Amino acid sequence: MEGFFSELEPFYPQGGRPPVGLETMLRVYFMQQWFGHSDPGMEDAMHDVTRMEQCLHGEEKEIYGDKGYACRKRKEQAESQGVAWRVLRKAARGRKLICADASFNRKSNRTRARVEHPFGVVKHLWGYRKTRYRGLRKNAAQVYTLFALANFYMARKKLIAVAG
Repeated sequence: MEGFFSELEPFYPQGGRPPVGLETMLRVYFMQQWFGHSDPGMEDAMHDVTRMEQCLHGEEKEIYGDKGYACRKRKEQAESQGVAWRVLRKAARGRKLICADASFNRKSNRTRARVEHPFGVVKHLWGYRKTRYRGLRKNAAQVYTLFALANFYMARKKLIAVAG
């Protein structure tokens, strides 16, 4: 495989954004072809920080995100506007995370795990990993129903105790 990439390397464009490796870019392009993803969709998967900034409306009171969104400049800008920066903390390159930051991340991850659990139930227990387009209302109704059922599923032990 190494020979294949070394043949293509001279033709790989340089400059612009910080470069993404040739092998990674080929994987992205192949995924686009195999699964019919659009260019912006795959680009967002690699560079979704720029998409996050487009989603902010300017009236946020708090901003949450994982380590991929950590940026000192964005943090200072948010805090100067009175916005609480709740993005997970990252250690400096080559250093360990300090205790206060590790504690913050642990506390945040507990909350995130509770929020992510229904997605795991819907995706893994009921196989809702891909959806066919059937209209926005029908798809929305199905997803709302699945998450309502996921809440019942997660509370099943308490519900059985109350009923029985």
